[in-house]
Amino acid sequence: MIPVDSILYVESRLHKVIFFVVEDGVKEYYKYGRMDDVEPELRQYGFSRVHQSFLVNMRFVKSVERYVAQLKNGTEVSISKKYYKDTEMEYIRGQGEL
Repeated sequence: MIPVDSILYVESRLHKVIFFVVEDGVKEYYKYGRMDDVEPELRQYGFSRVHQSFLVNMRFVKSVERYVAQLKNGTEVSISKKYYKDTEMEYIRGQGEL
């Protein structure tokens, strides 16, 4: 079982869900399934849908620039136009909690 607080982001690709986890660098863990299967559970832990294929752990987001979430480890994750405003608002709300 992967500790939720160590997941940077999740990507859906070719009927697989890939978990990018902070563990001696960044490691990938694969699970067959769909993003819609994991999103409801992860949202309660501060994950935000930023793209049809990506969920990001907002605790690891360093900045949100136009259509890109910059993570604290330097990874950049694309934000689609559809999800940009919601992602930006979640990021701003999260900054207020620091």
